[in-house]
Amino acid sequence: MEKDGIDENVLKSISDVINKRELIKVKILQNSTVEVERELGTEIANKTQSVFVDSIGKILILFKPSKAKDAKITPEFNEFKKKKRGK
Repeated sequence: MEKDGIDENVLKSISDVINKRELIKVKILQNSTVEVERELGTEIANKTQSVFVDSIGKILILFKPSKAKDAKITPEFNEFKKKKRGK
């Protein structure tokens, strides 16, 4: 991700990749002024129609099922998300 933040080109690139791969990592440059927070991950997920899974350092993890029939999120994943929010 660029040091100046999110723009439409970045969102399009993320969307294109996540449509092909299901699970991706988005790395924020070390010299970026963008703060890696849950709100950023949620914003990107909403704009790319994916799910923000977690962040590790300056890396965001996003998930999107490749097929509509596989779009069901398991109870295990929901439990994982609840535990992460409780941090």
